[in-house]
Amino acid sequence: VLGADDFAVLSRSAVQRMRVLEALLTDLAGPQRLVREGVLPPALLFSLPAFRASTVGTAPAKWLVHYALDVVRDASGVWRVMHDATDAPSGLGYALMQRAVLARLLPDGMRHSGAAPISAQADRLRRALTALAPTDRPSPRVVVFTSGPSHPSYVEHSYMASRLGYHLVENADLVMREGHLWLRALDGLEPIDVVYRRVDD
Repeated sequence: VLGADDFAVLSRSAVQRMRVLEALLTDLAGPQRLVREGVLPPALLFSLPAFRASTVGTAPAKWLVHYALDVVRDASGVWRVMHDATDAPSGLGYALMQRAVLARLLPDGMRHSGAAPISAQADRLRRALTALAPTDRPSPRVVVFTSGPSHPSYVEHSYMASRLGYHLVENADLVMREGHLWLRALDGLEPIDVVYRRVDD
């Protein structure tokens, strides 16, 4: 359990770190100033297994919509980041699930504990994902993409899809036609505007 002061420092730091990572991804997929100016050696960038040269020149509205980090406090009391999760970060769904269960089991305890509310996070995530859809879509279709029940975080994927009001899809549910992604539905194929990818790359 973290006090409000510690949480305020961590949350400000996480936002700052996410902005730095967003700027880094934007540069590496765009002008690559960091490579041209020698800050990042080209051999390092192009040898990364996760780097996709095909992303160079693409400019989505946002690279990072959902971000998580693992932190520890060292012996001197300073917080240290151990891991940035930009690919398929877990945790939000579990936190929302646990909070919902606690609110049902211990409603008075939750009310009097002073715990910071987190339910609005799902709404913020939904708005951020919807904002990535093409602007000509009045009611965009967003799906949560999972590798299926064998994934260790499948329970979270399923919960988040339900909480966000999106379809939970796997490979077999999707079709690529004429450069567009479609959802197999009972009535035929339905266009997909945004994929909330929950599979590790």
